Amino acid sequence: MTTFKNFLSEKGVQEDLASVLLTMAESFKSINAQIRTAEVGKAGSSNAYGEEQLALDVLSDRLIQDECKKNSVIGLLASEELPEEMKIGDGSFGVAYDPLDGSSLVDVNLAVGTIVGIYDLGEGGSFIGKKGDEQLASMAAVYG
Repeated sequence: MTTFKNFLSEKGVQEDLASVLLTMAESFKSINAQIRTAEVGKAGSSNAYGEEQLALDVLSDRLIQDECKKNSVIGLLASEELPEEMKIGDGSFGVAYDPLDGSSLVDVNLAVGTIVGIYDLGEGGSFIGKKGDEQLASMAAVYG
């Protein structure tokens, strides 16, 4: 059986980038489990765009943050749920993501997902000024 880790290795994905991809895959598994069991109600807060957050938005964001903090090559996060970038370490990779796109559809059992872009932060150490074609990798997980 081919695992995601083996697949990345077979495709020649650089080890540090592969570790970021594997970290995100772990967070996808955690989010999937929570979607099936967690409360769907409102969190009582707003995201960076002024949209009312659902409890699952906040939980999904926390799950991704917690998983990324375990990986020393990830230095910066940018989430739809956060007002600004979050420095989590000195790693050279940045992860930009929407932790639960379409979260308002969870209670009617329509597909929702996580969208991720992975960047080399370079000397600036920030997402500011980065263009889409500078992404090293992107990922999407669909739940439901």
